[in-house]
Amino acid sequence: MAPLEGVPALSEIGRALNKHAGSVHGVLAVTGGIEPRARVCSNRALRLSDREEISRGLGQGFNFRHIY
Repeated sequence: MAPLEGVPALSEIGRALNKHAGSVHGVLAVTGGIEPRARVCSNRALRLSDREEISRGLGQGFNFRHIY
């Protein structure tokens, strides 16, 4: 598993707390771990309104080129 950007490794956290990495892992596992970054959608991703428009058009028998 690749390290997360901006999140210190368990060994680094352990060194800072003078604990073993396994001890840090156990605490994080019990408490739910490290909170993930907020999700950001790509500019290229379709919005909900776009997906609904495509779905309605396909349901009416139009092809994708005609809809979008």
